[in-house]
Amino acid sequence: MNFSSISKDLYACNCTSTDNEAFRRGMLQATAIFMLLVAIFGSLFNSMFIYILLEQSIRKSRTNIYVITLCVASILIAVFIVPSLGISSLADNWVFGEHGCILHGFAMTALGLFQIFILTVMSFEKYIIMAKKSWERLLSRTGTTVTIIGCSIIGLFLGSCPLIGWNSYKLEEQKTACAIDWSDRSPSALCYTVLLMFIGLVIPVSIMIFSYVNIFLVIRGHRHKLHQTLRSNGKCYENMLKREIKVIKTMFILVCAFVFSWLPYSAISLYAVFDDVTKVNPVLGMLPALFAKASVIWNPIIYMFINQSYKKVLKEKLSLYTPAACACCHCKCIRRGDNTATVTDTNNAVHGSFIIAYHE
Repeated sequence: MNFSSISKDLYACNCTSTDNEAFRRGMLQATAIFMLLVAIFGSLFNSMFIYILLEQSIRKSRTNIYVITLCVASILIAVFIVPSLGISSLADNWVFGEHGCILHGFAMTALGLFQIFILTVMSFEKYIIMAKKSWERLLSRTGTTVTIIGCSIIGLFLGSCPLIGWNSYKLEEQKTACAIDWSDRSPSALCYTVLLMFIGLVIPVSIMIFSYVNIFLVIRGHRHKLHQTLRSNGKCYENMLKREIKVIKTMFILVCAFVFSWLPYSAISLYAVFDDVTKVNPVLGMLPALFAKASVIWNPIIYMFINQSYKKVLKEKLSLYTPAACACCHCKCIRRGDNTATVTDTNNAVHGSFIIAYHE
């Protein structure tokens, strides 16, 4: 027996195991830092966005109300759910007990479903506005309120099913977060999993794809007619139409960002339904959950880069509190007699209200 060869193999095996453990701990620490940043910036950016939206003299359009509800849901995720993942990653174990695990899984499921339902409704409403003018009478602010309540109820119902025995919430493979037990293949649990995938992913994504494809076809098919309408209705109508199309583009990017954030997690969950999820590298298995929870920061960031009105108002608000920002934006701080400061900026003055959507 060649003992030297055996000892070399054991040494190589120990080195590999040590390297893997060091890499895993490094990934957990990076996850903790990333989740901390998501929690801070997710709550800060969404709160700032809601403040600007409500503080400006804007019309309370349906789209604005939907966007505010999305931001509120994102703040709840950023404040109550994301930090628990970061803390558990730092501790290399779930530290909030069984009840904390159940609450974590329930809140993430209910809020995630609520967000995708709201995005679906927003997309379908834009389809009605652009392609089904005869249905527009069905859209109202009362209907918006009912829709938001309905989305909340459906999200809460589907999220609470595991609480009453229809599937269950358990620790994920990485032991740092909790979710639905995707690997439970009992008939009852499998029925719930399939139902959740259809109601929470397949149907909403199908409706959103249907809505935006038809909006694109309507705009392209009526391009000549639109030019005639613009000539006959003047500049005001042209500006309104441009704003509506810009809103649709912004919403489309929001939808894509949200869906692509959740697709990897949905894929790994489906894999767990049909195969042994322990075969997946734990580090790779952790990444989809991180992408899903990072979706809370997309809404304000996308508006910051796309919506010029929001960007201008944000600069104006920041310049009120940061003298350095004043100088950077070529602003002129004017002292009043009461020792308060106002900011004027002739180059970047915001004319009119901050509008996300003008259509009612």
